[in-house]
Amino acid sequence: MNNHLPEYRLPRKARQRGICLAWVAGLILCASPAWGSEIRVALSGDGEYPGVLSLKKETREIKRLCFVGIHGKGRIDRGFIRKLEQAGIPEGTFRVTGPMPEENWPAGIFLKNGALRMKPVSEAAGSNLRKMGLQGLAIHGRDFYPVAQRLVQKKQMIGFYSRQLFKRLKTYWGALGITNWDMDRLYDFWRHNTQSPDEWRVTVVAVANKQIRKLCQPPEVKRKPD
Repeated sequence: MNNHLPEYRLPRKARQRGICLAWVAGLILCASPAWGSEIRVALSGDGEYPGVLSLKKETREIKRLCFVGIHGKGRIDRGFIRKLEQAGIPEGTFRVTGPMPEENWPAGIFLKNGALRMKPVSEAAGSNLRKMGLQGLAIHGRDFYPVAQRLVQKKQMIGFYSRQLFKRLKTYWGALGITNWDMDRLYDFWRHNTQSPDEWRVTVVAVANKQIRKLCQPPEVKRKPD
């Protein structure tokens, strides 16, 4: 007794049509860029609250990393933040890129406590930044440890080399700082959600400073009367 179900084969025309549809679908998937990976840089032109960074990869996201203003601690490119107030926001699309050869950066890719560089694709954004003598934007932490550690043998020299790296960075890029805590969050998200830097689509937009203040201003702590 044969317990197997009888084999069923589609008619030849149906099989050919199915193969054709699968081939076309494959072409579409291969040709379409994967814009499921998005970085958004919202800038206000406000020196105290310059803006926020957000990242989204499909259903995973970081909604808000606040840029440190001119009164913040650490390595802050106050000159660039003030230029944003005067020259305007370089709105448009950007792409993630590596360091310039002239920077002599210790790593060719984005590493923890390094810098995430973004180069303009939109002509208007590129023109705006070129007027400032810059190649693009760069997101960095409060310092460059442990990236600077690659350059030194003595720990006492890390501070010196960290300053040198920041000087090189802001020579070529509009540097936007975040806290080291937020840099840890950024790198962790990047490391777990990036196969290639090319998959990220970066958009820079101008937003009202009151929106950024609402997102980034620390809450007031009211003391109870004694």
